[in-house]
Amino acid sequence: MDDWTKSYYMRELINQAEAATLACEDLNAALNARGEVPRAFASVQSLLAAGAMISKMLWPQPSKIDGNGKALDAAGEERRQRTILRGKALRDALGIKGIPILESRKVRNAIEHFDDRLDRHFEAGHRFVVDRNIGPRDQMIVIDGQVPLPLRLIDNSAMTVSVLDDEVPMQKLFDAISEVSRGATEWLNEYDRN
Repeated sequence: MDDWTKSYYMRELINQAEAATLACEDLNAALNARGEVPRAFASVQSLLAAGAMISKMLWPQPSKIDGNGKALDAAGEERRQRTILRGKALRDALGIKGIPILESRKVRNAIEHFDDRLDRHFEAGHRFVVDRNIGPRDQMIVIDGQVPLPLRLIDNSAMTVSVLDDEVPMQKLFDAISEVSRGATEWLNEYDRN
């Protein structure tokens, strides 16, 4: 990957960080306003989406099968390898050894495949659920000896967001996104000087 191409990925990393910043500002405003539940959850969804996009760019995990469920042909495997190398080239350019919250699939899973995970939850016979709840998890009301599973929960005391069984610390995610953005900005400044 040449530097010109990298520069566009760096700009996209910065774009995603800007989206995350706006999401956090909006989340804080929604939490302070009270009664802004839809706005709070839209903000959290935007934060998670920005984190997922950055994760995909830096730690891509392209499938080994095509859209028809068959193993990739030679051209498909070549594209898959280029995608993996692109992620490595970007991490190397940024000097990133690892950012666990972005490197893991937890952030991606919190937002992607929600429908499949919800299907499995209901297929397992679960009936006690709450959705779009804001408040500490440990203050949820126990019903018939069970704590209902929150489909989406903002724990504003721990500053975490849970989507089904995936919990993401929002400040840690935002800090990781900011770290990537700083690195991308520094890389672009150096690129523009040359």
